[in-house]
Amino acid sequence: ALRKILFGQLLAPKEIDWCRESFIYHTHNYGLPFGLKIHKNGPCGVIAVVQAFVLKHLIFDEEYDDNYKRLLAVNETERQNALAQALSDIIWNAGEENQKAIVLLPPEDNRSKPIGASQVRLNDMTEDGILHQFNTYEDLQQFIKKKLPVFQHEFGYGIAFFLYSVILSRGIENIRSDMNDTEKILLTDNEKCSQELINLLLVGTAVSHVFNGILDYDYKSQKPLQQPLYGINKRGIVGLLTLMEHVAEGNYTVGSKLKTPKSPIWVVNVERSFGVIFSCRKDLLNDWKAERQFHLWYYTGLISQTELQRIHIDTLQTYIPKNKNDVEPLINHCIRTKWNGVKIINQGSISK
Repeated sequence: ALRKILFGQLLAPKEIDWCRESFIYHTHNYGLPFGLKIHKNGPCGVIAVVQAFVLKHLIFDEEYDDNYKRLLAVNETERQNALAQALSDIIWNAGEENQKAIVLLPPEDNRSKPIGASQVRLNDMTEDGILHQFNTYEDLQQFIKKKLPVFQHEFGYGIAFFLYSVILSRGIENIRSDMNDTEKILLTDNEKCSQELINLLLVGTAVSHVFNGILDYDYKSQKPLQQPLYGINKRGIVGLLTLMEHVAEGNYTVGSKLKTPKSPIWVVNVERSFGVIFSCRKDLLNDWKAERQFHLWYYTGLISQTELQRIHIDTLQTYIPKNKNDVEPLINHCIRTKWNGVKIINQGSISK
């Protein structure tokens, strides 16, 4: 049942290469020491959500004179602690309603060291893996910090173990009831993250929609829905913006619980490629004056990105296309789903 709800079949296919990937930071000399490597295909949505939580801890857990400079100067201990906290946050959020978290890890050898990738087969994880249960966040975090190498092994299925832990913490039956279609799985047909999986990682429930609350009435037909549609029921710690909302032109709307999260950090979905935009100003979402003019930083995590992309937002001015053929970076359209019609100046190379 655990494999089936993720992969849709009892045996996970060997060709899903990303199952063997883990949470790997860029090297310090790369220039983005806070950044996890995000691959264009496969688990980019999973890594982007974890990256958003990592940034939340690195930027806002303590007060600094310059959060941005501090972010570019994080040391190894700081970023490892932030990753352990991020993984713990997501797993705990999934298990919060059950008041427990469950972590699935590979068995340990007689030297009490995690078994390496060469000794683990993906299809054997659920049979041979060891379940660890925690009733407090503090105990979970200490355990994840201790076992962090399992989630960072270069070919050690760290992402798969993490996803299994999130699923077990939420509970398979709870996930089935979260989704409007109980036959759905958490990966799409092309082996990418479904909206249900992204929601599970962001807010702890695998609901199928991104609007606020429950929708039980069809306002177009002016009739009650035969089955209620379930959306986001609590404000996210980090948020979500998606190009889909721009493309759908009113037929797809991300609710305020994800558009206005507790921290000014958003996972962005641009044509099924995930990244993160964020502000280093905590007051951005709490002080309307801060939203007059500000800038966001855009992180894709791709190997081709060697520096953060700075995006200046001016809500006092309206965007006017230079001509009908004016082509903007797609990330701008995502941003305008929250700050409608604003002028945006992209500084640095951003793919269009």
